[in-house]
Amino acid sequence: MSSTIERVETFIQRLDNMDYILNIEAHQIWYTKQSVFPSMSAERKTLSDYLANAISAYQENRDNEEKRLTYAETCLLWVNRAFTCGVIKEGKGLISKNKELDSKSKKLERGIKRLQERLDECNKKCQELEEENKKLHKLFGDDRFTGDVLSE
Repeated sequence: MSSTIERVETFIQRLDNMDYILNIEAHQIWYTKQSVFPSMSAERKTLSDYLANAISAYQENRDNEEKRLTYAETCLLWVNRAFTCGVIKEGKGLISKNKELDSKSKKLERGIKRLQERLDECNKKCQELEEENKKLHKLFGDDRFTGDVLSE
């Protein structure tokens, strides 16, 4: 799949999930599209209108293999303009996901800390056991004590 199509699909999904929302300013930014025919008047719409129309046109032609990329490119153009104008912001969906991730991250950090403390305890116990093992070797002599079995 084309990266343009992937970006458009991701943006649309994030809008649907309320991860992104449009600021009210998108309704106040006007674009004028000049007509190719001098006798026709120019078309004047807001950024939000152009973006909504581009998304709708893309979705209507999503299954049309010949035109899909063209509609995706047009849609991405308006998405980029909206981002450039700063009218797309994080929505409640993304904010709540970030809070959930932050909460999970804190739980993981606490778990890591507990595991590190337990590892430190195990390392300390291992050192103590190694010291005891050395004492036993000195006590019985290395020639009679091999591993954990006493030789006769």
